Amino acid sequence: MGGKNDPVFTKFRTGFSLDSMKRRRQLIVDHICQATGGPCFYTGRSMKVVHTGLGITQSEWNAAVKHLASALDKFKVPQKEKDEVLTMISGLKTDIVEGSDN
Repeated sequence: MGGKNDPVFTKFRTGFSLDSMKRRRQLIVDHICQATGGPCFYTGRSMKVVHTGLGITQSEWNAAVKHLASALDKFKVPQKEKDEVLTMISGLKTDIVEGSDN
């Protein structure tokens, strides 16, 4: 999602092999692809299960959405489709964000 080198996400990369990180990235791609009507099939767990216990904060959520929007811009995704992806992602927020920034 473009945040590969963002220190905000360091805690989410710690302890994973390169193979595990590639698998996680592919699951993200498959989830977005399926959710937006593409031909992919997401085989991972629910967003609630995957993110429970990570303590993802509102600030971390905002940073991730910002990186996703930047990636969509980088690849010149038309505004209509970009808005559809961001709307779909925003529907996942309650399953992902659980920690406070305090």
